[in-house]
Amino acid sequence: MKVIWSILCQSSAVDRDTNSLSLFNIIEEVTFPAQPPQIQPEQPLPERIMLANFELVTLWMRSNLEVPERGRGRLRIVLPEGQEVTFQEFEVDLTQYLRFRVRFRLPGFPADGPGVYWFKVDGKTDTSEWTEMFELPIRVVLQPQNSD
Repeated sequence: MKVIWSILCQSSAVDRDTNSLSLFNIIEEVTFPAQPPQIQPEQPLPERIMLANFELVTLWMRSNLEVPERGRGRLRIVLPEGQEVTFQEFEVDLTQYLRFRVRFRLPGFPADGPGVYWFKVDGKTDTSEWTEMFELPIRVVLQPQNSD
């Protein structure tokens, strides 16, 4: 099994009749107009700032189109200072269909300032260990405040 793509967006919708996916407000970078409160790196993650609600949508596909597969996936976020947060593990079932979509609804992700936040999607099967299959960088930028 492999990951074809992962996209961070504000929201997504699946059409019930056609199973078509629509992505709304795709996010490549997040800019904040003001400096967030200073957070110490050793402060527990739940006490850090949680940036707005997002969805990470990921498309999986069979490694060999003729061979059904099943495995596990997980989403990790690596903060600019290197600390890692595992958000969720899930089943990837490619036994009946060639492709499998996963929509992660994230209440936010822990941010404590500017930098690149890496969304990493990992996968494994019964016969393999966890392997990083896709990474998506999201840059957080702080816009300087105007001083009048």
